[in-house]
Amino acid sequence: MPFCLLQLSDGVCPVNGGTSTMEKEAKKLFSRAKDSLSKAKRTYTCRTLKEVITAYRACTSSAEEKALVKKESAHIRDLFKEGDTAFRRRNVAKLLFFHMNGYPTDFGHMECLRLAASPKFADKRVGVLGLTVLVDERASILMLMTNGLKADLVSEDPAVTALALTVLGDIATPEMLRDLLPELVSHLRARSPYLVKKAALAATRAVRKLPLDETLDIWDALPDMLATRSDAVHLCANTLIVSLVEQDAEDGGRSGEPSPLPGLRSACLPSILQSLRDAVSGGKGQVNADADSSTAGGVRNPFLQVQALAALRELGRGAGQEELRAISDVLVQVATSTDAAKLAGASVLYEMVRTALALDTTEAVQQTAVTALGLFLAHKDTSVRYIALQEMAAVMNRGGACAESVRQQRATILACVQEKDPSIQARAVALAFAIADRSNVAEIAGQLLVYVRSLGGGAPPAEDGDAAASATEGSTESGALVSDAATKLAQLAVQYSPTPEWHVDTLTSVLVSVDMLVSDLVVSTFLAFLSAEPPVVQAYAARALYEAALSSYAGDSSSQPSSPLQRDSGGVPQRQPRLERVAAYVLGEHGHLVVGATDQSGGVGLAPDAVGQALSAVTYASTWSQGEGAFRGGPMEGAVVGAAGATIGEEIGRVRSHALTALVKLAVRTGAPELVESARKATSTLSSSRDVETQQRAVEYHALLEGPLSGVAAAALAPLPPMDYAAARRRLLASGVRRATGTALVTTGLVSLLDGDFMGGGGSVSAVASGSFGGGAPDLMGDGPATDLMALEAPPGGGHGQSTDLMAFGQSTDLVVANPTAGSRGATGPSGDFASSVLDDLLGG
Repeated sequence: MPFCLLQLSDGVCPVNGGTSTMEKEAKKLFSRAKDSLSKAKRTYTCRTLKEVITAYRACTSSAEEKALVKKESAHIRDLFKEGDTAFRRRNVAKLLFFHMNGYPTDFGHMECLRLAASPKFADKRVGVLGLTVLVDERASILMLMTNGLKADLVSEDPAVTALALTVLGDIATPEMLRDLLPELVSHLRARSPYLVKKAALAATRAVRKLPLDETLDIWDALPDMLATRSDAVHLCANTLIVSLVEQDAEDGGRSGEPSPLPGLRSACLPSILQSLRDAVSGGKGQVNADADSSTAGGVRNPFLQVQALAALRELGRGAGQEELRAISDVLVQVATSTDAAKLAGASVLYEMVRTALALDTTEAVQQTAVTALGLFLAHKDTSVRYIALQEMAAVMNRGGACAESVRQQRATILACVQEKDPSIQARAVALAFAIADRSNVAEIAGQLLVYVRSLGGGAPPAEDGDAAASATEGSTESGALVSDAATKLAQLAVQYSPTPEWHVDTLTSVLVSVDMLVSDLVVSTFLAFLSAEPPVVQAYAARALYEAALSSYAGDSSSQPSSPLQRDSGGVPQRQPRLERVAAYVLGEHGHLVVGATDQSGGVGLAPDAVGQALSAVTYASTWSQGEGAFRGGPMEGAVVGAAGATIGEEIGRVRSHALTALVKLAVRTGAPELVESARKATSTLSSSRDVETQQRAVEYHALLEGPLSGVAAAALAPLPPMDYAAARRRLLASGVRRATGTALVTTGLVSLLDGDFMGGGGSVSAVASGSFGGGAPDLMGDGPATDLMALEAPPGGGHGQSTDLMAFGQSTDLVVANPTAGSRGATGPSGDFASSVLDDLLGG
């Protein structure tokens, strides 16, 4: 009692009912402990996966999401460090959710391994799922679970064994597969179809990871698998067969041992054929033959049929006649019993087509396959039509009797050319080109021309920067398709042209429709073709190109809708510079055959005054600072990139030189007063041009018309000799179209008309091309290096590239034609000293 009184001396005795200081302190301590306990509970509360997903979806920004994941990952990491087992499964599930959203989860790999090694199936299932999702097959941590998988593979619980087989099929390394291969093979012969199909998928991975000599036991187990009555086992076994055949093709000859493929074929082929017959006819040979779940789109078990056909395709290569006959019978049964209206039926028929065309089946079976492809072309699904066009192109590449069956589908193929889908269009154009021959070239070329016109020739981009960039990106693919189709049309013309006039009309239509997207190789081959044709065809081409490109300059009311002076909504002249350039070249070389009272064929010729007015107008309109051609700084300058990488502005600059040259040639050759007057006026006017190249050529031509050199004008501007059309034709047919970087489209094997090889290695052209003004003034009659009055290589600012200046070749060869024996001083004609002195004065020498 005295002790108690001593302890309570500071307060009131509790007997009297008062509150002591000690009691207050106790209450404070209890409240403090309660708060600490409550805080600890809040800190280590493990939220469920559902709660975490709900909180994650409630975040309004990526910063909130990152903060939530960071906080939750820290809690999970703390629990892992403490060795928590109560919430390990829940935490691994949350890590899977974080991994799917792109957050790092490396710290949870060992926990997945611990769960996979747990004796509880619930833990093992989550652990296996975490390993297959979070762990890469190259991770060294997988080697730690080899012993655990070995124990699971011999477990009496089928669910546990199935999990182990799933791990082997998903992420097993070659070392794991090599160690566990005996247990895996034993499950291939198990009684449970569930385990057999799991083992078959794991064996497929083993075949892909291990060499052939280590997987021979798997080959031996396949007949037992196919003897079961389970559709699922047959599906997995067919997949395994495809992998085994691929393995044999890769490793069969390395070990020196005989291939096990013939034995596999004889043992498995009858079972595969029987299962396919049962699937097609609705037989009840399988366990789930009447199950509704195995029917899709009216086709019974299409997955099994597709995989069985793939296995037949692999086993059928190298098979005997009896085996091929049995395969052919089943393929015909599949083709006649399957409806291609639904995607499931189309998938089965597609595999049937691939198998029939890949094997050495009978002609009737291959004809059936091509007929099925024709049905695909009328299918409503775009993907089905695409694969039909793709397979038909493969059939045409192989040739044979089936190629003629593909040609019979011409109407349907040409209808696909007008599809809105660009991928379908590209495939249809390529196939239409492949099926063309002399009997149908006119129809196919007509459809391809309609296709080219529908895509357009490449309109100028919008003036707005963003809109222009968007238009450029959107038109790149269209420009590639147009240029490819134009090249194919030119190849059709040189291969299967029924008449030369049809050839001319086709190429003229291509130039009118495409213009800048026609490659230089196509143009040079066309000019070589004209040079080798008789005068009647040359006259026809000159008239056709004049009416298509130049007649509107002369005020001709019969000009085509795409005439050069047609204007767009903004009032900008619509030019077709490549068409005008080719027309000017052809008119300069062959125009004397059609200019005058009658042309070469006896018809009414072109009026000289109209031709002179047209060429003069083109010359003035192609000058940057004059007439209708004030394009500098406008929306058309540099807007369209052609097949050779030239812009409209550069091409228009070349048109000027070609038109001036053509005008002078026609004036000299025809002697028509109207043309002579137009030529004199043009050369006189352009002699003061601000463009140096134009001024130089105008001065030279003026000297040929009126100066001391007028006596040799006819010889200097004589017609070109025929070009080597055979070599040009070979180059065009061997050319392909490829896409370059940016918006430019180039052709492989571009041929420069200045190239000596283009003329078959002729020395005269090489000699002309080797001349230059740098070594002194050229001699017109052959003294010194033979060269042209027009510079073969224009200055960089002149807009004339060596590989694209079509007139440079023509002009350089004129001098060789004028005096083929030239090459030394003393040749016939005016002396070299006289010519040199005159040209020195003209060129400022």
